[in-house]
Amino acid sequence: SPSTARSSAPSSSPTLGMSWMYSGSMSSLVVQLYGYNRQAIATLGSDGVANAWSQQLSFAGSHDMEGDVDESSTILLYIQDYPTYSAMETDLSNLRQETYGRRRTLSSVMGVRPARHSVPHRTVVHTVPGDLLYNASLFVVRGAVPDGVKALGSVGVPAEADLVTQRLTLEEVLLTCHASAWLRPAAPQPKAWRGYCHSPPTSATVWATRTVTKDGRVIPLLWTCHKMKHAKGTLPKFACHVLEKTLVSLSPEYEYLLQ
Repeated sequence: SPSTARSSAPSSSPTLGMSWMYSGSMSSLVVQLYGYNRQAIATLGSDGVANAWSQQLSFAGSHDMEGDVDESSTILLYIQDYPTYSAMETDLSNLRQETYGRRRTLSSVMGVRPARHSVPHRTVVHTVPGDLLYNASLFVVRGAVPDGVKALGSVGVPAEADLVTQRLTLEEVLLTCHASAWLRPAAPQPKAWRGYCHSPPTSATVWATRTVTKDGRVIPLLWTCHKMKHAKGTLPKFACHVLEKTLVSLSPEYEYLLQ
C-alpha cells in the first residue's frame, strides 16, 4: 500500500563515490539518513514506523510548526531505493494520489498533535525549474542557511536577492528524491543509475526561497537543512542543500512560493 512506510535500510552503508550525491559531505548525509531510519525501526518497530508515516500523510498540508528536535533523537519514517527512474516516478505518483484531496483529521497517533483545521489541500511533485535539474552543482551542501543567490550563482545564474525565505513544516515537504543522474526526456537510463526518496529527518528544517535573477526571473527553490552531530553543550550546526525533486503539500497560504 502506498501509505505504508517501506524502510529499505541496507545491511551495509550505501555505495559511496558513485556521483556527487555519494561523495564528500553529501555521502555522510546519506549514511546518516539510513541510520535515522534504523533508529526509527528500533524505537517504534516496523508497524509503528508505518503508522507514524501514514499519520504524517494524513496531516499533509499543515503549517502548524512543531518544536525543534534534538539530533540525538532524530528518526526518519520513510526511505526507499529505486533501481530505475520509472520506479521512482511510480512511487511518487502513488504517494501523491494517496495524499491528494485528503482532509486533515483530529485523530492522534503516537503522540502526533492534531491539526488545527480540516481543509482540502493539493499534493504535487515539485522539480527545480528548467535545465537546473541537470546541473549537479546546484545541489551540493552549501552552508548553514538557505541562500538562493549563492546557489544560483554557483551554476552561472546571476541573482540579485532572495525575495522570500520561508520555513515550512515536515507535513508540507513530505519526500525529497535524489539520483545519481537526472534524466532528460527520452534519454536512456545509465546502467549504474540509482535513486532514492526519503522523508525529512525529524531534526531537519525545510525551507522555500524565491530568488530574483538579474534578468528579472523569480526562481523558487526548496531546501533541507540537516542538523549535524555536535558535542553536547555546543550549538547545533546545520548543512543545507537545494532539493531536486520533492513531494510537497503546501498549506494554501504558501502555495505561491513554488509558482
